[in-house]
Amino acid sequence: VPATDDGKLVICGDTHGQLADFLWVLKQNGEPSPNTGYLLNGDIADRGENACEIIIIALMYKILYPDMVSINRGNHENIEMNRRSPDHGGGF
Repeated sequence: VPATDDGKLVICGDTHGQLADFLWVLKQNGEPSPNTGYLLNGDIADRGENACEIIIIALMYKILYPDMVSINRGNHENIEMNRRSPDHGGGF
């Protein structure tokens, strides 16, 4: 969480592999920085084609700003969900 009064926390959830949407959120709110924290609320790995790209970007920011980026695990970042077929709510 940003320590300054003018800092902000961006909460972003359920990107579902939609890279364009995730990049839009970053553009609208600014990249993570000492004044801009991000809470990624899971379900990165679902439905969309670009889940791997989103998690790579998120982990890159986590390395750069470890105190400013938090990544929660959603139900699709779970081995049991990924073993299911897409017809039964699973998939990656």
